[in-house]
Amino acid sequence: MHVSFSTIYNEAIAEYVRQKELEKWKSGANKALKDETYRKEMSEMGDDEGDPYAY
Repeated sequence: MHVSFSTIYNEAIAEYVRQKELEKWKSGANKALKDETYRKEMSEMGDDEGDPYAY
C-alpha cells in the first residue's frame, strides 16, 4: 500500500479544518442559547404562522 506524505498531510489538514469549523459552530450555538435577547428575537421571528412576507 503506497500513500504519499502529501496525501496524509492534506487529509490531516482537511480534518483539522473540519474540527475547527465544528468547534466554531458549537461555540456560536452555545453563545446564542445563553443570550436571552437573541432567543426572544428568534422566537418572535419564528412565530409568523407560515405567512409569506412582502419585501
